[in-house]
Amino acid sequence: MVKNRLLISVRLLVLIQSTFLGLNSGLIQEAFASLPTTAATTALIKNELLNRGPSSSFENLIVLWERTYGTDAVPSLIGLASDKKLSDTDRFIAFMSAIKIGGKAAAPLVTPFLKDTSWMIRSAALRALRTIADPEKDQNIAQLVLPLLQDPALVVRSEAIDTVLKLKPSGSEDALVQAIYHPSNYRPARCKLELKGKRPCKADWIPARALEALVELKARSAVPRLKLLLSYDRDPALKAHAIKTLEQLTGRTLQSQLRVGASLNERAKAWEKVLSE
Repeated sequence: MVKNRLLISVRLLVLIQSTFLGLNSGLIQEAFASLPTTAATTALIKNELLNRGPSSSFENLIVLWERTYGTDAVPSLIGLASDKKLSDTDRFIAFMSAIKIGGKAAAPLVTPFLKDTSWMIRSAALRALRTIADPEKDQNIAQLVLPLLQDPALVVRSEAIDTVLKLKPSGSEDALVQAIYHPSNYRPARCKLELKGKRPCKADWIPARALEALVELKARSAVPRLKLLLSYDRDPALKAHAIKTLEQLTGRTLQSQLRVGASLNERAKAWEKVLSE
């Protein structure tokens, strides 16, 4: 292998990739400035990726690339993950391998993938941030997670909630409350959130998960904004979950104000009264 002709300085490669990905080249250069890479390395990794056998697991490929190329593989893998001519599965493997090998220093490389056209890659980017992003040092990156709470893909919205819980970006409470009421989280698709209606309009698992997230974040200030759910008769399960959330956030059960065996609607009315005071 004639490395003298094929060797590309990481600054040049990163500049090309940052232009393609819309990244801050300074951040990437700082993270991987000491990692030389070659066009041949990219070609070899791509060949191994595309021609992997049925027995070549994701984990085995990571071991192979880390042992063979070390962190030199990271820029090549990120470039392959960005190549939309490849299948989503191949891009996913390349991306997650780059994160595994690059570690925390690769966090700035993740952000463009949060806006990828593939739900699989957006989901992978969220998973990566939960693994390598620092909740204190990477708040600028964490902020980019909040819009994905309204992503078109249900699986991405679910991953976004988990990532918000891990990174706790500023504005998490507001974004989670918006997710609870967002039409994309109700079935039939985007049915109107009218309090009363003849047609069913039930929540998928995102509103319930968002309620649980508010509890995990101890977001007591969100309590008044959950009042609308107490009147939502079209989905009794969601109403019950809202009452449970109110009890957890406030530490109150209102047992003294209710008869033994009080119905769901009676419990909801009691909470409506409390929140109106």
